Amino acid sequence: MLKAEVLKAKSRKLKWGGRAAGIVLLLLGGLCGPGATWLQIRHEWADPAQQWDAAYLVCGAQAQNRRIAAMTGWLAQTASQASHEARAPLPTMLVGNDPYEGLWCRQHQTNHTRTEWAVEKLETWLASHTNTITHRDAPPSHAPRSTDHSPRSPTVVPGEFLNTDGEMIALAKHLEVHPEIQSIALCTSRFHGRRLLQRYRKHNGDHPRVGIIPGVGYWGNRAPWIVLGEYLKLLRDRLGLTNHVTRPEFMM
Repeated sequence: MLKAEVLKAKSRKLKWGGRAAGIVLLLLGGLCGPGATWLQIRHEWADPAQQWDAAYLVCGAQAQNRRIAAMTGWLAQTASQASHEARAPLPTMLVGNDPYEGLWCRQHQTNHTRTEWAVEKLETWLASHTNTITHRDAPPSHAPRSTDHSPRSPTVVPGEFLNTDGEMIALAKHLEVHPEIQSIALCTSRFHGRRLLQRYRKHNGDHPRVGIIPGVGYWGNRAPWIVLGEYLKLLRDRLGLTNHVTRPEFMM
């Protein structure tokens, strides 16, 4: 009798353990699948076939190289689409001001900040493509030639900020004094797209027109702990608990 009761107790524990494991697997599957896809807000991805006045590289950490690769790939597509139009082959390149020091730069004998590394990599890409872009994408002979079609080096958006909200405040200040920018594409990691757009629109509304340049796809975009972290941050923002840190004196 006692043995039968022990077996029943073990059976109940195994049954509950199996149910708990099933729930965990279901939650993980939801986070890695539709939950991650929802964060990517794909219908807001910037179409390189459209005209964009500016492309902004959002500050990042470990994923920054993937963002830079995505931005240069998107810029190349944009230049290709502009081949038969009388407009600049490339949008104005903007980079967020990330003050954290990165790796040692042998050429300059200093620890570059993440922004300095980003600017250097974008300038290297631009230098290697300038001749191709300006030749291939020159306006047709019948088009007006009053517009300067030369690609320009990246511009660092002034401001010090430690999170997405502060960064979008700095970008809003910059856009206020550059009314010529009527559309902007924000380059960021795929899992960050939805929250980034929410913070951008909080400080800019729907003007200038905005889109997302999705970072290079990799497993981390669907990692459950990253996806869950984004949902918690979305909830924090929804509750009005966003704690942005800015220094107005550094902003334009």
